[in-house]
Parts: sequence; structure tokens; C-alpha cells
Amino acid sequence: AEIFDKIINANPELAKKMLDETGVDGVMIGRGAIDNPWIFKEVKHYLETGEILPAASLEMRIDTLLEHLQMSETIKGSKRSAVEMRKHYSGYLKGFKNIKHLRSELMQFQDLSPIYDRLNQFKEEVKSLGSDYFTPIQEILDPCIVSTEWCS
Repeated sequence: AEIFDKIINANPELAKKMLDETGVDGVMIGRGAIDNPWIFKEVKHYLETGEILPAASLEMRIDTLLEHLQMSETIKGSKRSAVEMRKHYSGYLKGFKNIKHLRSELMQFQDLSPIYDRLNQFKEEVKSLGSDYFTPIQEILDPCIVSTEWCS
């Protein structure tokens, strides 16, 4: 049997559909987890309840990014983490109005200390400006990257 007969970019609904309709024993979640580390929780919840969880809030995304930075610093040190974590900023901060400037700022820092400071300052800005200022942008994504039958 072919193990990788179909390759999809899974979301909770598509993961359930694939499990139900093909009889596979599991689904693989790949690089999409870099931008959305909550995908595992979302898929598990959907498989158990049939309900879609709300998207991670901006505050949750910032808190998770701060935690990710701290773990990276513990393993790799401040300077290396400051550079290597740049690839994650767009994923953690994607989909919100008025946030492009923050991503640009974070890319300029060479050490983690100003990154921590700026992210904590930004959390205060979110509180003072209100969540409406940073409302999520509804993105329309094609759930299929490569497929022959799932996206027809």
C-alpha cells in the first residue's frame, strides 16, 4: 500500500474527513504547525467534539511567542535565538490588522532583551488600544497543497 498517496495541508475538518473517508490510521501535521502550534489541540478537539475552536487570540500568540523565545534562549543563547527566531514572527503574528510594524521591528534586533521588552510593551499597547484595533483578518486559504482527489 502507498503510505503517502495523498498529501494535504490539514485543518481540523479535513483531518476528520480524511480519517472517516479513507480509513487511514492517522494524519500528519507538518510545517503548518510552525505558524500555528495550536493545530494539534484544534484537530484533537474537533475529532472529539466536532466543534471548531476559536483561533488563538493575539494575547495568547504573544505569550506563546515569549515562551518560545525563552526556551530557545535556554538552549541556544540570546544572540543565536534572536536571529533564529525571526522565522517564527510572521507565523505567530499573522492575520491581525496593524501588526506589520511589530514584525518589522522584531526583525531588527540582534539580542533577545529588546525583543522581550518590545513584546511586553506591545501587550500593553493591545490592552490600551483594545482588541478591536488588532482584529483578526479573515484569511481564505486553500486547504489543499497537493492532491488529486481531495481538492477536486
